[in-house]
Amino acid sequence: MRHLKILSIIIVFLGILGNVYAQNTPLEEASAYYRAFLMQTKSGTNSEDMYYNLQNAYSRYCSVINAGANYNVDEIRSAFKTMWPFMKSGAVYYSKKRQQNRALFFAKAYIDIPSMDISKSDGYITDSYYPTLVYFAASGCYNSNDYR
Repeated sequence: MRHLKILSIIIVFLGILGNVYAQNTPLEEASAYYRAFLMQTKSGTNSEDMYYNLQNAYSRYCSVINAGANYNVDEIRSAFKTMWPFMKSGAVYYSKKRQQNRALFFAKAYIDIPSMDISKSDGYITDSYYPTLVYFAASGCYNSNDYR
């Protein structure tokens, strides 16, 4: 009986210790980057930081979706709806700065979001600039041998 109590105490202690040292999940990381992105869009701070947080939020949300993890569909769908127009402006921003890899990332995200299963029913409306971004992303992917 005494051994059972000691074992129980050890298990509880290890559980607490494990929670202290546990890393954030990709969804928690995505949400943190997304919140930072939102704060920066509202405060008008540095574009580099805003796009950095946008890129990281999007990448981590995609990792969560691709891993088939348990996630709140509405949370990610809402985040993508908010992030989507900024993907286009990120592509333009980095294209003007001649950072083609970063511009390509944002152009691909701008094209991918409306075609994802999670977003298909959200009715994204494209503008006249959309075909230009599609061409830019397609040619950029082709030139970098990224056929995904």
